[in-house]
Amino acid sequence: MRIARRLGVILLLCAAWPVAAGAQTPGPQTTVAKQFSRPEVDAIAARLQASGVKIDRPRAVVFFEAGLLPASDQELWADLITKGIDDIEHFLRLTVPGKPEYYVATEITGTSFSFMGLNGAAPRVFLASDRVKSGAAPYLHETTHLVVLKQVSQSGNATIDREAADALAMPRGHDVLEYVGKAGSPQDLADRANVAKPFYVLAQSFTKYLIDRIGFEPFVHTLLPHLLNTQLFEADISRLSGKTLVEQKADWLQKISSKPSQP
Repeated sequence: MRIARRLGVILLLCAAWPVAAGAQTPGPQTTVAKQFSRPEVDAIAARLQASGVKIDRPRAVVFFEAGLLPASDQELWADLITKGIDDIEHFLRLTVPGKPEYYVATEITGTSFSFMGLNGAAPRVFLASDRVKSGAAPYLHETTHLVVLKQVSQSGNATIDREAADALAMPRGHDVLEYVGKAGSPQDLADRANVAKPFYVLAQSFTKYLIDRIGFEPFVHTLLPHLLNTQLFEADISRLSGKTLVEQKADWLQKISSKPSQP
């Protein structure tokens, strides 16, 4: 499977990832949470490393604020996260980068988020503590973000707009276009040749377009944490780009429509 196809899958799964066996489905993202700067979350990580509860697994390290959860629940979350990493890699046939560190602290609530490691450091995922306590933290969602960041950094997406123009010309291209840039997914997504293929390619192309307009860092650190909250996501699009999501989609369609078909 080509990187373009795989990244399309990843981008879709960031919005709707099936939970691993034994986990609870994350509820709707409704809390308006504080936005943390990188130095602030680095300070939280340092505090939990010094005084929190550390659970080390072969695929991940999980740090909990002391007293936040019973020991049995901490062990359960560490097991779920480890299984989730294995499930993601098995399904996507891509590698979760490094050995991610997961942090659960009282001041992080409502919205979870993730960062790639700097200067060789491990990737970090910060899970909203209130959602961890309720059994609904989107640990798969945030781990999938790490795969997105890795692949976007490595793949380049040089031909994706031309591929999107070809996808739009497919018999079901305009049917699936309705679901690009909005919540939900097309019916018959199991039809990989006629439905999944154009949907994933168009989704990747539109995501690349938004990153080009907004910038990689704001896209990752401002937009992705609100991917499950349509109102906040669309408000951030308008604030960061000066255009609504609908306007951005119209501009993107005009752009890919001018691309010649692949030979």
